[in-house]
Amino acid sequence: PRLRGATRLVRASAERSPGDQVDVGVQGGRVVTRDGRALFALDDLRLLGAHNRENAALAAAAADAMRVDAARIARGAAAFEALPHRLETVAVSPAGVRFV
Repeated sequence: PRLRGATRLVRASAERSPGDQVDVGVQGGRVVTRDGRALFALDDLRLLGAHNRENAALAAAAADAMRVDAARIARGAAAFEALPHRLETVAVSPAGVRFV
């Protein structure tokens, strides 16, 4: 789509690799740009849920588009915490079942 002014369309996915349809995506457990720069590792996120991984990838893509340093993006992704009682682990059974 055509955008006006200095606006730039940035497409991100936490499920697909960067390529023709995705500017920022996932490769090898990391969110990376189309040119291969790693923005953060998915394992560093402290948020549960695929939707939160997608939101983090979108936030990283926006920050990268504004030329925020990749190390700062990674620190921000690792430090971000969910609101209390939102997809919070309350217990893990001896068999490894997580109760959320």
